[in-house]
Amino acid sequence: MATGWRVIIREAAKRVNAVTGATASTMATNYATSPLTTTEIDDPVYNLAFLQDVIIDTHGHLALEIASVADNRGIGCHPWRAFFADVTASVNHEGSIPTTGTGSKSIIGALGQPYNAGDTDQILTMASAERVSNYRLFVSNEVYTLNPYLYHVDGHKVYCTVSSVVFPCCVYERSDYVTTMAANGSIALPDSLADALVAGAVSALLIEDEYAAQSAYYKAIYDQAVMAIRAQKIVVPGLAMAI
Repeated sequence: MATGWRVIIREAAKRVNAVTGATASTMATNYATSPLTTTEIDDPVYNLAFLQDVIIDTHGHLALEIASVADNRGIGCHPWRAFFADVTASVNHEGSIPTTGTGSKSIIGALGQPYNAGDTDQILTMASAERVSNYRLFVSNEVYTLNPYLYHVDGHKVYCTVSSVVFPCCVYERSDYVTTMAANGSIALPDSLADALVAGAVSALLIEDEYAAQSAYYKAIYDQAVMAIRAQKIVVPGLAMAI
């Protein structure tokens, strides 16, 4: 079950003393309230809207880290890409790679391994521009008897030995998560990144020298999680059980 935005908000707020309450019982009640409002989180420095913005920003940064992990061919390969998965529309030979997926959301990170738009079971292999060009030049002369199913990407242009290809991709729109947070919904990241999301948000809540040491502490945890993602791992460091 996905972690609720309110859990991330209240954990971050608690770490910067932004949860209101003159007594322990009042603070505990406010901490557990759902949805959280400016009644429960009311701090002149770390107000609720600021906390929400920073958390959503960090959520986007983690999504981009996941989407940007690529193998030595530049093909997106992290297992968590599934949380932000989409595909492009069909891209014709010599066509331009779209900037949005089929759901009209912005593409982020590395593209996945393309496949033949006319046969989704036929994966294409990356090749040099010369190999793709040679096939297209000589196929009509029956030099080639079988399609080698190759593609080449040059900047935003795609060259391929089939009519058109489709690229798996990751997509992200910040506004979507502003909406789900306002609706008291859940994060799109895997639950195992909830701690990293909290840590990254708290580390970004540095205003002048307020909580500078704490910010550095949480940034170290967040950075370890980011490095684990970049190493294609799905187990990342969590927060300490006691602060």
